[in-house]
Amino acid sequence: MLEAAIIPSIPLLLAAFGAMPVDAGISVALWFAVVMLALLGYLVLWLRSRPWWACVAAALTSALFGLLVILLKTALY
Repeated sequence: MLEAAIIPSIPLLLAAFGAMPVDAGISVALWFAVVMLALLGYLVLWLRSRPWWACVAAALTSALFGLLVILLKTALY
């Protein structure tokens, strides 16, 4: 799962090198992670030949977990 961190780290690296504001880099990285969770949730069931509605439900559930983490991060910090 180390590869899963590559895509969200791109905006963080851009922010570290000054190509974008740090807050924007963090926000974009978090949203990339939510989108990746949704895609992974969808693909897991799609590869197992499940119905489309089950794939969408898995994608929404995975994305909601990502949103929950963002909300907890915002509330606790």
